[in-house]
Amino acid sequence: MSAFCWINGRWHDADKPLISPMDRGFLYGDGVFETLRSYSGRFFRMERHLARLNHGMDYLGLDPGRALAGALKALEDVCHDLKMEEVVIRLSVTRGEGWLAVHPVSAAVVSVLAKQAPVAPPEAGRALLSSVVRDATSPIAELKTCNWLPNILARREAEALGYNEAIVCNGLGYLAEASSSNLFWTRGGDLFTPAVESGALPGITREAVIEAALSVGISVREGNFLPENLACAEAAFLTNSVFGIKQLVSCAINGQDADAPLLEEDPHGVVAAVRRELQRLIIEETQASSVL
Repeated sequence: MSAFCWINGRWHDADKPLISPMDRGFLYGDGVFETLRSYSGRFFRMERHLARLNHGMDYLGLDPGRALAGALKALEDVCHDLKMEEVVIRLSVTRGEGWLAVHPVSAAVVSVLAKQAPVAPPEAGRALLSSVVRDATSPIAELKTCNWLPNILARREAEALGYNEAIVCNGLGYLAEASSSNLFWTRGGDLFTPAVESGALPGITREAVIEAALSVGISVREGNFLPENLACAEAAFLTNSVFGIKQLVSCAINGQDADAPLLEEDPHGVVAAVRRELQRLIIEETQASSVL
């Protein structure tokens, strides 16, 4: 499917040159972004995405001025203008142009990328414990910045060894997250996930999954967990705003020859219950007719 980009008040084909090569998002990753998914023309938990975006802008000192309001209006119009109701959006705010300048004087740049959302559930993944380390002590660890290189390196490492997902630990050896998603696993009827303090990005879908689990009586344990905890899991899955829940079928934590198999469904039905409740939340909040 074609991708589209909104900038300076107009939609364009995303494969056309639109942003200056001196943009600091391109040069230095100096910006923040959010990825949103719409269902039947309505975005799921947009206000929480915008709250996280605003927190990131405040921390980095980004002032988009009136451009952000224009981008938000574009989000409202995206389904009408592009004739798409199931769409993935990336909303980015960068510091603007500034090569060789620590404090550029140009205005922040706001851009919107739009693409048709996946039409089928994601295939189950095989995960590898990455050698890439997540710096949970970094001041931007909880922000969704445009500097995504560690995540990319982790995924490249996994794919080079025949895996399609990477699990990343922090500097103390505790599980943090996957390369572009949050990590959950089940054992004994409980749901486990690394704490934000361990380096997990405070994901919007992560928050929704925790809410869904608690609402149906499933205990959720957030904390510092070692890879050995994941190796003892009954079932595991990843979450993000694009695909919702993605099942893992195996995870290698001690090298390529030590895949620990994971069940499609845990004995206590935790994964199925969480998936159903998350779908209910999405349908309730977006009035969608169905959810992947």
